[in-house]
Amino acid sequence: MVKKISFIFTISIVFSIFIFGILKVDALNNNHILKVYKYDADKNSSTYCITGDMTKEEKCQEISPTTYEVGTIVEYQVNDNENKIFYVLHDNGETLTMQQRENTTVNTVWNTSNNTSDGPVTALEKLEEATNGWNYVKDITYTMGTTNFNQTNAFTGCYSDICEKNIYELPTRTAKARMITLQELQELKCGVGGNCPIWVYNYTDALQYNATGYDTNTKGYWTMSTTLSYSNHSYFVNYTARFGDTNVDAANYGTRSVVEVDKEVNTPIKVEVNTNVAKNQVVKVEDTLKKSYIGYVIGTVILLLGIMVVYQEYNKSKLKIFIRKK
Repeated sequence: MVKKISFIFTISIVFSIFIFGILKVDALNNNHILKVYKYDADKNSSTYCITGDMTKEEKCQEISPTTYEVGTIVEYQVNDNENKIFYVLHDNGETLTMQQRENTTVNTVWNTSNNTSDGPVTALEKLEEATNGWNYVKDITYTMGTTNFNQTNAFTGCYSDICEKNIYELPTRTAKARMITLQELQELKCGVGGNCPIWVYNYTDALQYNATGYDTNTKGYWTMSTTLSYSNHSYFVNYTARFGDTNVDAANYGTRSVVEVDKEVNTPIKVEVNTNVAKNQVVKVEDTLKKSYIGYVIGTVILLLGIMVVYQEYNKSKLKIFIRKK
């Protein structure tokens, strides 16, 4: 009887360890997130990485974060044919808000009316047209003047240090991308005097950091925000590591996509099994359960069942001993 109990218990433990060992569940299972790199602007660092371009930055460290820090570099598949590099602006636990590394459009005016009260309709139209085919990013539905991006305020009119009223409001829009706001730039410590992180102003006209493929005629990119000081000026980011304001019909600026993507996606369960467990092969599980640790659940259940069986056998043996004594 003791041998039987020992055998059952041993089998339960071994099988549980087997399940724990070969099942690995991705906590972040959006399979369009192709690579994630730690952003590190220190040239002397062993993980120096600004652009995520491994042909120029061999020290880039690939990571698998649960929570994405601001500036984290993400290579993302926007559709079947295109991968783009983005930087994380915000992680709310379920959704990443990210800005594209390069400008999405170039030589784009903010609007053609030369009046900020009309809003950035021309720039948004160009941006939305350019990103319409990005099927693997979420639709963003927002209302300028009402929608509060990333826990900032919703005002469209700003001074350099504060946004305090609406200069324009726009009807609700649904699109694959929008532009960054001055409030979001202020959260990144950007100002009229500079201090923007390199990734915010890289891939513009000058002071390039391992950047290629940018348009030398585009001095920067537009924001969604307009100045309270002039009726025909809106804010931009440029190559001098700062934001500033200029005429809304200036054509030497572009737009840079801000997108939202799910950290996890609803996909059917997909299991890939390699039976060569001896070489630490992994069973990949992607399912609709958020942060689902299936391997651990199965292993725990089997272990508990084993303990129950052992307990039952133990009670049976006690009963038999009791009967014999009687």
